[in-house]
Amino acid sequence: MRHQLTLALFVSCLSLSAFEVVETIPARNIITAEPDAAISIVFDESIDIATVVGQGDVSVFGRWSGPAEIDITVAGFGNTLYINASEPFFAGEYVMVNLSSDVASLQGESLGNGYSYGFWVRTLPGSMDLEEVEQLEVRLEGETFIQCYGAYAGDLDNDGWGDLTVVNENSEDLRVFMSNEGTYTDFTLFDL
Repeated sequence: MRHQLTLALFVSCLSLSAFEVVETIPARNIITAEPDAAISIVFDESIDIATVVGQGDVSVFGRWSGPAEIDITVAGFGNTLYINASEPFFAGEYVMVNLSSDVASLQGESLGNGYSYGFWVRTLPGSMDLEEVEQLEVRLEGETFIQCYGAYAGDLDNDGWGDLTVVNENSEDLRVFMSNEGTYTDFTLFDL
């Protein structure tokens, strides 16, 4: 019985010392991050740099700006991962930071299930004195009921402007409006 108790305590101590994230900047779920905020992730042990340079080991995704091109460095005592996006994120967007389960410490301990967290970029002030500048026609000429039931606004072509994708049920298609510095072109139709 005593050996079982000793073994249980030893296994418990091992699980307490697993490689893990201890701090993130910007903080998890913060709503005031700057659009060009540097991202840092602090671990409880030094990072094996070889485990963060592969495709998919570290990824950053803005809900509207899309996948970020990133530069990665390790500093501090080797336990801090710095991630810099090449372009600022959109005001008000949610940003997701993901680390794969391959990320590991110098001692060979991996993150196990990976790690993911997100934060919000601060919004910009506005007067709420809005003026309608454009209405978008989603139907083709002569078309009747297409049943638009969802839309996604995101930068599809990485030009820094939000494009608009509208999902249509009855016509079974997507209609994509590409931005032109704040206005939209006629849509392109993609059958589903």
